[in-house]
Amino acid sequence: MKAVVLAAGRGTRLGAMTSLRNKCMIPHRGRPIVEHIVARLADLDRIDEIVLVVGYQADTVMRHFGDRYRGVPVTYHEQSRQRGLVHALQCAAPSVRGRQFLLLLGDEVMVEPRFGDMLDDLSRYDALLGAVPGQPEELIRRTYTLLCGADRLVHRLVEKPVVALNDLMGTGIVALPPDTFELIERTPFSPQRQERDLPGLLQTMVDEGRRVGWFPVCSAYANINYADDLQRIDGDPRFDAADLAQAVLP
Repeated sequence: MKAVVLAAGRGTRLGAMTSLRNKCMIPHRGRPIVEHIVARLADLDRIDEIVLVVGYQADTVMRHFGDRYRGVPVTYHEQSRQRGLVHALQCAAPSVRGRQFLLLLGDEVMVEPRFGDMLDDLSRYDALLGAVPGQPEELIRRTYTLLCGADRLVHRLVEKPVVALNDLMGTGIVALPPDTFELIERTPFSPQRQERDLPGLLQTMVDEGRRVGWFPVCSAYANINYADDLQRIDGDPRFDAADLAQAVLP
């Protein structure tokens, strides 16, 4: 299986920290944020290629990872204009169209990620998204919320909700089906941003009768969009977990 990691964004909401570097290359525990993701993917036997979608300061990302990382081939696709997450995903279509793949965001920081267990559970669903239970509403309002039923099936997704439906916070970690890019074409644009978003794509699958499930993908999570996201994880002892640093040691 291939893994697609989106690492194209500038991160303008992070201010001066990203004026000269891609936000995924902001250091965390001694390595760029995105390397924590890539290192864990490289440790999974079933991941046979890592596809990085690059854009802003693309050369710094490409120089850092080269064409192989820990023996796993690395392929690049460029998003020349920043037009949202789903558009960035579409840039990776030449590498993953027609096959299942795992999607991740290059600016996600996790403690005790369970990528392997999540992929083991994928056979029960058409698509499977990573979520984090027990999250406060102020954090859920920054990502998306889920309404779920039995067997961890998702019925409704709402991006950046005014009120969270429960304590489940959705992430950018999603195992997607072979016809994802055809599904994207049937996904409506968000009226607020005039672009397609990930919850909208997943909702299209739900509305078409697909089995979309959720999986508890990690014990602690942060999507780095604002300076206070970095401050929050720096002040949270869970993000000092040993495996977070050990995962990227040579």
